[in-house]
Amino acid sequence: MSNGRGKKLGQQVRGRPSARGPARPRPDPTSRGDGSLATGGLKYDGGKLDFSLVDDDAEAETAAVLTYGATKYEPGNWSKVDGAGDRYYAALRRHLHAFRKGETLDRETKLHHLAHAACCVHFLLGLDLLANPDLLASLEDRMAFALDAAREIRAKRLAGT
Repeated sequence: MSNGRGKKLGQQVRGRPSARGPARPRPDPTSRGDGSLATGGLKYDGGKLDFSLVDDDAEAETAAVLTYGATKYEPGNWSKVDGAGDRYYAALRRHLHAFRKGETLDRETKLHHLAHAACCVHFLLGLDLLANPDLLASLEDRMAFALDAAREIRAKRLAGT
Protein backbone atom coordinates (compact mmCIF):
# COMPACT_ATOMS: atom_id res chain seq x y z
CA MET A 1 0.00 0.00 0.00
CA SER A 2 1.33 3.44 -0.89
CA ASN A 3 1.09 6.48 1.34
CA GLY A 4 0.09 8.64 -1.62
CA ARG A 5 3.61 9.95 -2.20
CA GLY A 6 5.09 6.92 -3.93
CA LYS A 7 6.48 5.39 -0.73
CA LYS A 8 5.41 1.98 0.45
CA LEU A 9 3.97 1.78 3.94
CA GLY A 10 5.43 -0.74 6.34
CA GLN A 11 8.88 -0.97 4.73
CA GLN A 12 10.74 0.84 7.48
CA VAL A 13 12.18 -1.44 10.11
CA ARG A 14 13.76 -1.12 13.52
CA GLY A 15 17.43 -0.18 13.32
CA ARG A 16 16.94 2.19 10.41
CA PRO A 17 18.49 5.65 10.32
CA SER A 18 16.28 8.19 11.98
CA ALA A 19 15.71 11.91 11.77
CA ARG A 20 16.68 11.90 15.44
CA GLY A 21 20.11 10.43 14.64
CA PRO A 22 21.40 6.90 14.18
CA ALA A 23 19.27 4.09 15.51
CA ARG A 24 20.19 2.93 18.97
CA PRO A 25 21.61 -0.58 18.91
CA ARG A 26 19.48 -3.17 20.64
CA PRO A 27 21.29 -5.21 23.29
CA ASP A 28 21.77 -8.87 22.51
CA PRO A 29 19.65 -10.72 25.09
CA THR A 30 22.26 -13.51 25.27
CA SER A 31 25.20 -11.17 25.92
CA ARG A 32 26.53 -9.80 29.19
CA GLY A 33 27.69 -6.64 27.40
CA ASP A 34 31.36 -7.64 27.50
CA GLY A 35 31.12 -9.94 24.49
CA SER A 36 30.67 -13.11 26.54
CA LEU A 37 27.43 -15.03 26.62
CA ALA A 38 25.21 -15.02 29.67
CA THR A 39 24.88 -18.45 31.27
CA GLY A 40 23.01 -19.78 34.23
CA GLY A 41 20.52 -16.92 34.57
CA LEU A 42 16.83 -17.35 33.94
CA LYS A 43 14.14 -14.84 33.10
CA TYR A 44 10.62 -16.12 32.61
CA ASP A 45 9.09 -13.56 30.26
CA GLY A 46 7.58 -15.83 27.62
CA GLY A 47 4.05 -14.79 26.78
CA LYS A 48 4.49 -11.33 28.29
CA LEU A 49 4.01 -8.19 26.27
CA ASP A 50 7.19 -7.27 24.36
CA PHE A 51 7.37 -3.49 24.37
CA SER A 52 10.70 -3.61 22.53
CA LEU A 53 8.58 -4.19 19.41
CA VAL A 54 7.17 -0.66 19.61
CA ASP A 55 9.08 1.64 17.25
CA ASP A 56 10.87 4.31 19.31
CA ASP A 57 10.49 7.10 16.75
CA ALA A 58 6.79 6.43 16.15
CA GLU A 59 6.24 6.29 19.90
CA ALA A 60 8.04 9.65 20.31
CA GLU A 61 5.92 11.24 17.55
CA THR A 62 2.77 9.97 19.22
CA ALA A 63 3.93 11.18 22.63
CA ALA A 64 4.55 14.62 21.10
CA VAL A 65 0.91 14.77 19.97
CA LEU A 66 -0.28 13.59 23.39
CA THR A 67 1.90 16.23 25.07
CA TYR A 68 0.51 18.90 22.75
CA GLY A 69 -3.06 17.86 23.60
CA ALA A 70 -2.38 17.68 27.34
CA THR A 71 -0.92 21.20 27.18
CA LYS A 72 -3.72 22.61 25.02
CA TYR A 73 -6.51 20.99 27.06
CA GLU A 74 -5.44 18.96 30.11
CA PRO A 75 -4.06 15.46 30.68
CA GLY A 76 -6.77 12.83 30.24
CA ASN A 77 -9.18 15.27 28.59
CA TRP A 78 -9.77 12.80 25.75
CA SER A 79 -11.82 10.55 28.03
CA LYS A 80 -14.18 13.38 29.04
CA VAL A 81 -15.20 14.67 25.59
CA ASP A 82 -18.93 14.43 24.80
CA GLY A 83 -19.49 12.07 21.89
CA ALA A 84 -15.80 11.12 22.04
CA GLY A 85 -16.13 7.92 20.02
CA ASP A 86 -17.66 9.58 16.98
CA ARG A 87 -15.47 12.67 17.27
CA TYR A 88 -12.17 10.77 17.54
CA TYR A 89 -13.21 8.47 14.71
CA ALA A 90 -13.87 11.54 12.55
CA ALA A 91 -10.53 13.06 13.58
CA LEU A 92 -8.78 9.77 12.77
CA ARG A 93 -10.29 9.81 9.28
CA ARG A 94 -9.33 13.47 8.75
CA HIS A 95 -5.68 12.81 9.64
CA LEU A 96 -5.53 9.66 7.49
CA HIS A 97 -7.16 11.51 4.60
CA ALA A 98 -4.67 14.39 4.84
CA PHE A 99 -1.76 11.93 4.93
CA ARG A 100 -3.07 9.96 1.92
CA LYS A 101 -3.32 13.21 -0.02
CA GLY A 102 0.39 13.86 0.63
CA GLU A 103 0.28 16.14 3.69
CA THR A 104 2.74 14.72 6.22
CA LEU A 105 2.52 17.35 8.96
CA ASP A 106 -0.62 18.73 10.56
CA ARG A 107 -0.93 22.44 9.76
CA GLU A 108 -1.86 23.47 13.31
CA THR A 109 0.75 21.47 15.23
CA LYS A 110 3.48 20.72 12.67
CA LEU A 111 3.35 17.17 14.05
CA HIS A 112 2.93 14.05 11.90
CA HIS A 113 -0.62 13.29 10.75
CA LEU A 114 -0.08 9.59 11.45
CA ALA A 115 0.93 10.41 15.04
CA HIS A 116 -2.35 12.31 15.39
CA ALA A 117 -4.13 9.30 13.88
CA ALA A 118 -2.32 6.97 16.31
CA CYS A 119 -3.56 9.10 19.20
CA CYS A 120 -7.11 8.87 17.89
CA VAL A 121 -6.81 5.07 17.72
CA HIS A 122 -5.40 5.01 21.26
CA PHE A 123 -8.32 7.14 22.44
CA LEU A 124 -10.87 4.92 20.69
CA LEU A 125 -9.25 1.82 22.19
CA GLY A 126 -9.11 3.46 25.61
CA LEU A 127 -12.79 4.41 25.40
CA ASP A 128 -13.71 0.87 24.40
CA LEU A 129 -11.67 -0.62 27.24
CA LEU A 130 -13.32 1.78 29.71
CA ALA A 131 -16.73 0.64 28.43
CA ASN A 132 -15.71 -3.04 28.50
CA PRO A 133 -13.54 -3.66 31.57
CA ASP A 134 -13.84 -7.42 31.04
CA LEU A 135 -11.50 -6.98 28.07
CA LEU A 136 -8.75 -5.71 30.37
CA ALA A 137 -9.28 -8.61 32.74
CA SER A 138 -8.98 -11.12 29.89
CA LEU A 139 -5.90 -9.61 28.16
CA GLU A 140 -3.54 -12.32 29.40
CA ASP A 141 -5.83 -15.09 28.11
CA ARG A 142 -6.44 -13.30 24.81
CA MET A 143 -2.70 -12.73 24.37
CA ALA A 144 -1.98 -16.42 24.98
CA PHE A 145 -4.63 -17.32 22.39
CA ALA A 146 -3.17 -14.85 19.87
CA LEU A 147 0.39 -16.16 20.38
CA ASP A 148 -0.79 -19.76 19.93
CA ALA A 149 -2.58 -18.76 16.72
CA ALA A 150 0.49 -16.88 15.47
CA ARG A 151 2.76 -19.86 16.17
CA GLU A 152 0.37 -22.16 14.30
CA ILE A 153 0.25 -19.82 11.29
CA ARG A 154 4.03 -19.46 11.28
CA ALA A 155 4.54 -23.23 11.50
CA LYS A 156 2.21 -23.76 8.52
CA ARG A 157 4.00 -21.05 6.55
CA LEU A 158 7.42 -22.56 7.28
CA ALA A 159 6.12 -26.03 6.40
CA GLY A 160 4.87 -24.66 3.08
CA THR A 161 1.22 -25.51 3.69
